[in-house]
Amino acid sequence: MNKKKYGGGKEKGSQFERIVSGYLDKWWGVLPKTFWRTVASGGWEEPGDIAPRLLPMQGNVDFPIVVECKFYRKIDVFEIVKNPKNDPILVQWWNQVTASQMKAEKLGRVNLIRLLIFKQNGGPILVGFSFDDGNYHYRNKVRDLSVEHIEIFWKNQDFRNCLFCIMPFSVYIKHITKEIILKGNHS
Repeated sequence: MNKKKYGGGKEKGSQFERIVSGYLDKWWGVLPKTFWRTVASGGWEEPGDIAPRLLPMQGNVDFPIVVECKFYRKIDVFEIVKNPKNDPILVQWWNQVTASQMKAEKLGRVNLIRLLIFKQNGGPILVGFSFDDGNYHYRNKVRDLSVEHIEIFWKNQDFRNCLFCIMPFSVYIKHITKEIILKGNHS
């Protein structure tokens, strides 16, 4: 691994959030550095790790998504089925992005989509999301995606069903456009 590029620990996570912010700028079609790390990575007022900033030359950016980012040395996505009682790391992360979603809803944001964007050393950037999030148009589009992905089903901590999907982030942003996400939010 290139230590200069990612560093270690917190520095590695912060650098990964900056890289993901750049991808979000391009995907959402906004000015560079519109998306940026939130204060204390969601630990303060703003939910999630990354959110659009208010820039005077562009105004407010409509982004009904809560983003959590994780970069770990090694991630076993199948830990959920191998050791479901051991609180697998993906379930912990999903609970974190769900808590961020609930925090945002208390602030009045609706039809929110949870995105868990994660990476392990030497691997591609992946995205985890739920088929139950967002508006009607978004849910139908993600259910109809005919691209390679992994679907994992589990009962979360309060025993609600969760259908969780994982695919490369590059594939997700290619097939799920800003227009699809926003379509039902303004109807």
